[in-house]
Order: sequence, then C-alpha cells, then structure tokens
Amino acid sequence: MAPKTRAAAAAPKKAAATKKKLKPKRPTARKSAPKTAAAAKKAVAPKGIKESSRTIGALRAVPCLGCLKSCLAGKQTLIGARGACYDTVGADAHRCYKCSSGHKCLPIPPDVMKPALEFLDARDARDADEMNVWRPVVKTLLRFAEEEAAEMGDDPNADLIKMTPEERRAAGRAAALRLFDCLWLGSSARPSGQDGDNALGVLK
Repeated sequence: MAPKTRAAAAAPKKAAATKKKLKPKRPTARKSAPKTAAAAKKAVAPKGIKESSRTIGALRAVPCLGCLKSCLAGKQTLIGARGACYDTVGADAHRCYKCSSGHKCLPIPPDVMKPALEFLDARDARDADEMNVWRPVVKTLLRFAEEEAAEMGDDPNADLIKMTPEERRAAGRAAALRLFDCLWLGSSARPSGQDGDNALGVLK
C-alpha cells in the first residue's frame, strides 16, 4: 500500500476545521442592568409630563366661567352637577380643580347667571331640547359681557363716570337686585313671598 502524501494526511484536519467554522453559535441571553429608581420613574412618566399634585375637592354650588364654557362646548370631562366645577385641595386652592392646571378661574357675570344655571340644569337632566334653547342665549350674553368688560378696561366703575346721580342710584339698585337673586336663587332659606323688590325696598 502506497504511503499517504502530506496533502492527503492534512485533508481530514482541514475539513474538521472548516466544519467547526460553519457551526452556528447559539445566542446567549443578554443580561439587562437593573433599573434604578430614576429610570423606573422616567419609564412611568413620559418626558415633558409632570405628575399632578392637585387633589379634587368638594363640588361647587355655582361653577366658574371656565367650567361653564367647557359645558357649552361639550368639552367638560369631569362628572358632576351644575357644570362639574370642583374645589382644589392644594397650592391653587383659590382656583377650581380644572382651572388650577393653568387657567384663570373667573366667576360667571351676574347678567349671565340665571340663563347659565338653566342651561346647566338642563344638562344635568340630559334634556337636549332645553339645552339647545339656553345654549345660544348664554353664549350671546357672555359675548356682550366680554365686550362690555373690554370697553371698561380694568376699572369696574368706568361706566359710572358719565352717569347722573339718579342714573347711578338706579344702576346700583339693579346690581343689588341681581346680587340678591344670585345669592338666594334656589335657596330653601329664602323667606316665602319675599322678592328682591321687597327685600331691597330701602333702596327705592
């Protein structure tokens, strides 16, 4: 038998080395580093969104202007009677819960109060027909009130400058009657048979 050549003797080793190179490697499990407290908090709260420190309080008997407008536009997300306007427990306690997120919390103008409450009562009753009756009324009165406020500027008594004493007295009496109606509206403590004219007869 003829002796093997050097090339023939090396062939099996070369084939074994080639087979070893072609053998696929098994993927190893990648170890993930443990999350730190900061990383965990970042994962929960998306970037740019701060966790709210506000706490919702009691339901207000009379809503603010912002909550009224939200109801008029059908954008009030909170649930509750008369506009779902709630107090805020916390730093911005002078604002309602919704306005404390960065909005001005203003009262409803006195001339708009009665129709506004009619609209909100219809909203609570889910009476779409009544809501459609009062919504344009409230929106129109709000527009008039905003235009009047813009004309007067920051001085609440600017409209009294050009009035005579008699006109000022009449305007003051009308404002007092509106205030009386707003305070006593729907109150069980209101004396029976007593209206604003009788209660404020001293101003006549």
